[in-house]
Amino acid sequence: GCTTGVAWPACISSTLSVVAVYDKNLGSVSFGHGECTPSGCSDTTTGADVVTCYSDSGTERLDVWGPSHCATTPAMGGGYESCFGGTSAAAPYVSGVAALLTQAVPGRTATGLKDAIRNNGVDVTDPRNSGTKKSVRADSALSALLGGPCTAPAVPAGLQSNKSTTCSGQP
Repeated sequence: GCTTGVAWPACISSTLSVVAVYDKNLGSVSFGHGECTPSGCSDTTTGADVVTCYSDSGTERLDVWGPSHCATTPAMGGGYESCFGGTSAAAPYVSGVAALLTQAVPGRTATGLKDAIRNNGVDVTDPRNSGTKKSVRADSALSALLGGPCTAPAVPAGLQSNKSTTCSGQP
């Protein structure tokens, strides 16, 4: 809940610091004490891309907002956890986006990947300090890495095939 910076390990300069926004509207919620919220904190307004009161935030080291609170995730031992949250949920979400982008554009640089995640998405402003950063969006980051909007390829023209020889022995 600190509003003047982010804690370790996100404060390390070579990291991509990720802090949490809500994934959906949950109504009013309250959380226990934290480093900068000794009495706990509450959010009366929640919704997609609304900053959580427990998130660290600082305009200098904050890189990106990641969807988090009450995300549905696989549970240890099987099944699903219906309300996993915190920056512990936001960071792996963004890591997953980074992994997908790396697979989709393997020739990109690490700096290019970080910039694509940081600079593309939805602007989210933390009302506690007026800091504005992007909320991660995989599609926007992919478009930036590819050099523009992703569009479906045109339908190939002039293709001919004989099904009986092309797919011989196939039902």
